[in-house]
Amino acid sequence: MRMRSLWSLATLLSLIVCASLVTVQAKKSALPPAPPPLSAPSADLNVTERDEWFSFTQHGQKVGFAHLTLEETKTGYTLTESFLIRLRLLDETQEIRSQGVFSLHRDFSLRSFFMNFVARGVSFLIRGKAGPESLTVSVEFPGAQEKRIIPLKRPIYVAASMKPFLAARGLKPGDSLSVEVFDPLTSALIRIPVHAEGYERIRVKGSSVKALRIATQYGGATFKTWLGPSGETVKEQGLLGITLIAATQKEATRGIGEVEDIYRESSVPIEGRMGEIAGLNRLELELLGADLSQFRLSGGRQFLDKGTLVVVKERLPKASPYLLPYPKTRREMAKYLRPSFLIQSDNKEVIRAAKEALGGERDPIAAVRLILKFMEKRLTKKPTVALPDSVSTLKRGFGDCNEYTALFCGMARAAGLPSRPVAGLVFSRGRFYYHAWAEVFLGRWVTVDPIMGQFPADVSHLRMVTGGLDKQMKLAGLMGKLRLRLKGAR
Repeated sequence: MRMRSLWSLATLLSLIVCASLVTVQAKKSALPPAPPPLSAPSADLNVTERDEWFSFTQHGQKVGFAHLTLEETKTGYTLTESFLIRLRLLDETQEIRSQGVFSLHRDFSLRSFFMNFVARGVSFLIRGKAGPESLTVSVEFPGAQEKRIIPLKRPIYVAASMKPFLAARGLKPGDSLSVEVFDPLTSALIRIPVHAEGYERIRVKGSSVKALRIATQYGGATFKTWLGPSGETVKEQGLLGITLIAATQKEATRGIGEVEDIYRESSVPIEGRMGEIAGLNRLELELLGADLSQFRLSGGRQFLDKGTLVVVKERLPKASPYLLPYPKTRREMAKYLRPSFLIQSDNKEVIRAAKEALGGERDPIAAVRLILKFMEKRLTKKPTVALPDSVSTLKRGFGDCNEYTALFCGMARAAGLPSRPVAGLVFSRGRFYYHAWAEVFLGRWVTVDPIMGQFPADVSHLRMVTGGLDKQMKLAGLMGKLRLRLKGAR
């Protein structure tokens, strides 16, 4: 169970949600309605070259650093960003390193990029090239590669280029705009509203600086950025109580500790005593403190009734409604049988694993149990900071809830069993934690928790979103805000 700066905190947000579905502690503030996304490159936006260092801090403790350089080229700019941060995951400390190089047009829109990430036992590389009508993206894992082509309607930006872009536009208090940003880690295009709130004085590098405070929403969370008189970034606030503040290289890179346990930091408190979960058939929880308007919470085994979420444990069908593979003539399940981003059900090794697990079994209920048994033997449960995909999880042999879910869905689809990832909350050790699991179609959608080995899953599994990482980023809007109150359990 688990869950930067406009430029660095946003990238880190995506990475941590990919890795752990953990929380964002940013306060939510209402932004005024943003204008439509910029639809064409503006006139050349001139900005000075930069070489900037920043310290990551959390609750006064330094936990990492970031470095950004911006160099002018004949056709635009080259922006390089890197960061190091240390995360505490249960009893393990993991150091995450990332570097990205972005080729930008004169207006800071994206031409091409590559980003690499390294954590304990995990590495991956993402490349991309933008054309007039599409963006080609390649995600490269050790021994595996995945490519996507994403249609474009207008120039796009990345979180890394937002800082110089905003600085060059000369924003004034009250100004608002909207920019379409590509998130490499989720392969999603996101419309980001930006609003210049006002000036305030910020103390940085031993001096007091008049800075323009800018608010922007990303992944459901609100980030605050302060730009100095020359457009330099002075400070940024974002997830997990993490603050990014301008520093010298020496200040930024020395005395680094670690982020507090992100599992505990992200957990959701509950009012009331839950008791033993295993025997429960119905759970009623009041959802408090968060805006739920963007979440479809009713459907399947759960429904929302006046702010109370009711979850009823499913019963498996007495007889399977079909034999594997699911009939191709029934097109309603086609999208849940095809490979999708990070669920590589057409990969030869994933197909081989599915065949080995099933051994010719065609009953879908029995097939789920066989896949769970295969995964229990082949995988080790381990906190993991990675892009969770089917192939790499199978090759590495370890992961957490996201990796287990990606492999399960890949193997299920390879066997002709409709499946999809979901994410939300699950109860453990007196609190609720952000978590990912799966659903399979057996005439209706039925829950499966691959890492817990539950089929169906217990009623403490509260589904908040359905889909992959691009959908799971919505959880950031709940994290650090949502509270639960027990209304009933039986």
